[in-house]
Amino acid sequence: EDLMKKVKLSKKNKFTSFSFGVELKNLTEKEKKKYKLKGGAKITATNNKGFLYYKVGVDYILTKINGREINSASEAVSILDAYTGNKQMYLEMISPTGQLERYRF
Repeated sequence: EDLMKKVKLSKKNKFTSFSFGVELKNLTEKEKKKYKLKGGAKITATNNKGFLYYKVGVDYILTKINGREINSASEAVSILDAYTGNKQMYLEMISPTGQLERYRF
């Protein structure tokens, strides 16, 4: 069984989860300091229907998936690509206005 997942490294260290429909990049040191985070992944593009429904989009910062802290965009993509539709996924994000938001998919 092939356990490899496709991760596309595109311009400026952006990582794409094709199965979840989201493009992410690592946080800058300035962003980490501003939001008091050790890591995370910033949304740079999405066509995920759940995100669009809840108006989650560009500049949201993904901080946790199922309670696990996210350190980088590549880590987030690996977790998102391993997601199967029959399991619930809990995401914690910081909105562009700095609000902590939680979503279940």
